[in-house]
Amino acid sequence: DYFNGSIDEVLIFNRSLSAEEIAAIYANQSVGKAVTTLADDETEVGENWSVAVTSTDTVNDSTTVLSNNLTIVNAIPTMITSTILPTTAYRNESLRGYCNATDADSTNLYYYYKWFLNNALNTSGSVGPYTQATQINVANITNTSLAVGQNWTLECKADDLTANSTAMNSSVKFINTLTPEKVNLKNPTNGNTTIHPRQPLFEWYATNATSRYEINITSSSGCGNNYYQNVTAPTLNFTPTSELCLQTESTTRYDWKVRACSIDTCGTWSDQWNFSIEPYVAITLNTATVSFGTIGLNEQKNTTSDNPAPFSLQNDGNVQADLVNVSSSQSLWISQPLNSEYFQMKARASTETYSFNNATSLMNFVNVTGANTSLIRALNYSDNNDSAYVDIKVLVPGDEPPGAKQTSILFSWEQTP
Repeated sequence: DYFNGSIDEVLIFNRSLSAEEIAAIYANQSVGKAVTTLADDETEVGENWSVAVTSTDTVNDSTTVLSNNLTIVNAIPTMITSTILPTTAYRNESLRGYCNATDADSTNLYYYYKWFLNNALNTSGSVGPYTQATQINVANITNTSLAVGQNWTLECKADDLTANSTAMNSSVKFINTLTPEKVNLKNPTNGNTTIHPRQPLFEWYATNATSRYEINITSSSGCGNNYYQNVTAPTLNFTPTSELCLQTESTTRYDWKVRACSIDTCGTWSDQWNFSIEPYVAITLNTATVSFGTIGLNEQKNTTSDNPAPFSLQNDGNVQADLVNVSSSQSLWISQPLNSEYFQMKARASTETYSFNNATSLMNFVNVTGANTSLIRALNYSDNNDSAYVDIKVLVPGDEPPGAKQTSILFSWEQTP
């Protein structure tokens, strides 16, 4: 089929047109105008362009007309953001400076930066190149350079090696006081009345932004007042360097609290907890039997040379203790009763010297009886000198019938007054 009509403004091109070029021709609606468009990748910065136009009716050409000159100029970079992080600044973290800019020419950008401290220039520099429209960490201020109350500002300027952007300042970053949160206590538990160690372990939970802790331990139970005031504890626990006082008649109450401290200041004190140290006597019989083996009539043996070993006693309590009752319910011998020279005992210092009061203890052999005999006074409880020996001496009666001989000895302890 043939087109039944006429076509106006026929244009013939020696290349394909883009959609944008076709739209521009349609919008122009100008008869007899030829349109030529240059794509953006066909030009470079600094080039000068003009158009020479000559019309023709295919027989004669018109006079050529020159257009105005058009210079391809560089697109100036545009700053998007100048930012300082972290959002809230303290002395425990460095300031991080970021710059971000765009460039219509899609070139790589260099950044010039300036740090201002309290509106005065502190430091400056440049970095790059970096891809445009990308946030770049250009420079930092270390936390050692920070002080509470300072105001910091970052100025950013972008450069594409042809032109610079307008400088952009960040918002002012104020250095705040770093105050740790309130401490939560852990051990000794609040209200505990059965604490036995006199150097108890104090523990608490970690807090934020803390470089050290301070602990207060006080007593109002007749043991003085302030024991540990604002003592520094670098970790989450504290053990007193010396024993806490203990009243011998009753439990001794202590109050304690902890606060966290940063590089700037200390936080509020924790809730105050209390505990009580309870006096108690705990004696361990490390050597509980003495065996002399076979002995002849009228033969004597004892444990003073540790052959056999004597009774060995150790104070595992938290107060000094008295061995107030050493007694036996029956005699070792058939032919001799208790309270005789044939079955005797005495106190002796162990390898841990100064463990008890020698002057008031029975250091020479005395008869074992069925009644209470106070043998050792003021046996210490400290680990380095908390043990004592009880020596036994036996003399076989001349008329003792043969056979195995044994008896039991009762040791009863009380807290030293």
